[in-house]
Amino acid sequence: MIGQTRLYCSKGDGFRLIEVPTERASYEAERIKKQGWVVDAAIPL
Repeated sequence: MIGQTRLYCSKGDGFRLIEVPTERASYEAERIKKQGWVVDAAIPL
């Protein structure tokens, strides 16, 4: 999918994979961090 970014996130033993539009990736990464998640990687598709 062009124009999408995958955010690979972890928190303790948990893992989340979130796919968002690339233009919103920075905003979504900050939102996830405020919830206590660590963004391990952001991969544009």
